[in-house]
Amino acid sequence: MKKTVSIVLALIMAFVLCVPALAAGESPVRLVKAEIYDSGKLFQTVEMTYDDAGRLRQRHQVTYPDEQMSVDNVTEYDENGNVVVDTNVYNMAGEAAQQSTVTSTYNAEGYIAQDVTEALVDGETVTSTTTYEYEYAPNGFPASILQKTDGEEFQRRVYTYDEKDRVTTIDNQMLQYGWSYMNEYTYDDQDRLIANMVTFSNGAPSNYWEYSYDEDQFFQLRYSMYYQDGALKPNSTDFYAEIPASDGQPGLSFGLTGAPAFTYDEAGYMTMADAGGGSYIQFTYEPAA
Repeated sequence: MKKTVSIVLALIMAFVLCVPALAAGESPVRLVKAEIYDSGKLFQTVEMTYDDAGRLRQRHQVTYPDEQMSVDNVTEYDENGNVVVDTNVYNMAGEAAQQSTVTSTYNAEGYIAQDVTEALVDGETVTSTTTYEYEYAPNGFPASILQKTDGEEFQRRVYTYDEKDRVTTIDNQMLQYGWSYMNEYTYDDQDRLIANMVTFSNGAPSNYWEYSYDEDQFFQLRYSMYYQDGALKPNSTDFYAEIPASDGQPGLSFGLTGAPAFTYDEAGYMTMADAGGGSYIQFTYEPAA
């Protein structure tokens, strides 16, 4: 039960931190603070500030008790809205701050071409360069992406599409490690994703996501995990999620199957996501500039 709640909260935060980018320029409000509680006690806060274009500029994250750890993130953009510099500073009580900066460049098609990562660890600067090489399908989307780290081939992703240009498979080839896994996507007649199956290189299932939709375009998600021999893990997590499927609003809820887990304000924005057991997240908004 405790593990399930932790997974639920992690998924909530992963989505919430993407919301400002989704809502920029479209929503009359923007998310400025999230407070995470575990067993009824404040565990973490995340505060966000924005630039004049409404894009996420800074994020300050503090972990409790005693504020023993904080993370500061600063993002810079180019004239096309692409992220070109992303800096994280990690502060742990009693230890020297650690910092990492990723500088990105893009190709003529607008896809990321290179990431240069500089990490400051114990006073030493470590630099790593990741490049991306593309081949394109007739529809103009990537057919394959080869990722190299410091000149060494690391991963290749190979894409297939259907007649509607929807991704149907992604073959993830982990070249450095000599193994691979496959994502297979299934859609309904309204072009909505209804299943994502991840299989090991031996064909056995790894993870399975199944989606269903109601008349308001919210979806329900069920997730299962498997051992490499294909057996369902006994602690496999089944939960539901309700997320606006297309309008970009930060309405999101996760919870244990069948349990209400969300509260909205009068404008339809989520103010609380409750995973049960005193574990929940509260959201604060401000009017967009």
